[in-house]
Amino acid sequence: MGVTLQHWLKQSRFESVQQEALLNLMVAAHFVRKQVAVVCAEFELTAAQYNVLRILKGAHPHGYPRCEIISRMIEPAPDVTRLIDRLAKMGLVQRMPSPDDRRLSIAVITEKGSALLEKMRPRIRHIENTMLSSRLSEQQCQLLSDLCEQVYASQTD
Repeated sequence: MGVTLQHWLKQSRFESVQQEALLNLMVAAHFVRKQVAVVCAEFELTAAQYNVLRILKGAHPHGYPRCEIISRMIEPAPDVTRLIDRLAKMGLVQRMPSPDDRRLSIAVITEKGSALLEKMRPRIRHIENTMLSSRLSEQQCQLLSDLCEQVYASQTD
């Protein structure tokens, strides 16, 4: 039984090893999200806005329509339209009409948005290094990644 989890939750026993694993996963996810949110706040972004910029950076220079952005988000936000509007107002994203369907608009990251991600990169890498590389070997990181995928793999179909 994990002593750290017991201390964190102030709970001495768990109903099953599965419950303990689930709670550990939830606590770890919360801890990582909190660290990323702190970095995002330093750059006047939310974690969801950072996620959208990261997605659009991967699609540069073509961009994506709103529905494609939602399908690629780590945690899909309920109102991506307004989220994109705020990013556009900040000059980080540009909306363009779709050449194939005039009802759609395509969100494209701007140079300013790409530059912001580059400024954020060292701080995000620091989180990766302090939370994973300094605590887990590369092999353990791969195992963690594989185990996490097993948890949610059936949900992606």
